[in-house]
Amino acid sequence: MSPRADYQVFNVGGGKGYTVLELAQIVAKTFGKRFNPEVTGEFRFGDTRHIISAIAKLGALGWEPKNSVGKSVKDY
Repeated sequence: MSPRADYQVFNVGGGKGYTVLELAQIVAKTFGKRFNPEVTGEFRFGDTRHIISAIAKLGALGWEPKNSVGKSVKDY
């Protein structure tokens, strides 16, 4: 552990954004399922449109993601 991490808050993630569709396709592929979604392009009030885990603070301490999103889905 680095003392530079003391009393800090960190985001942990892959540092890459995925759409709901992309993630659903990864889940379907991981479990060998067919997937034919209906994509309407509509959004609900309050939906989060763009969010990515900001891992730069951890990167500054030498941390980097090691797993692919596919592996994380499988492990979960």
